[in-house]
Amino acid sequence: MRASHNLFIQAFFTPITAPRGGITPYAIDEFVFVVPWVMVPVALGSWLRRREVARPADLSTP
Repeated sequence: MRASHNLFIQAFFTPITAPRGGITPYAIDEFVFVVPWVMVPVALGSWLRRREVARPADLSTP
């Protein structure tokens, strides 16, 4: 996830948004408000659906 985040932030989103608007420096790159707006819903959605993922079989019992 971290590698994908770095790829898209640094190689895609920063170059396409850098020269636009007065608020842009506060909305792009790694340490600003848009990243949490995206990551919090993704994390919350994943956490809420965690029971849908199959658990591996218990390997301790013969």
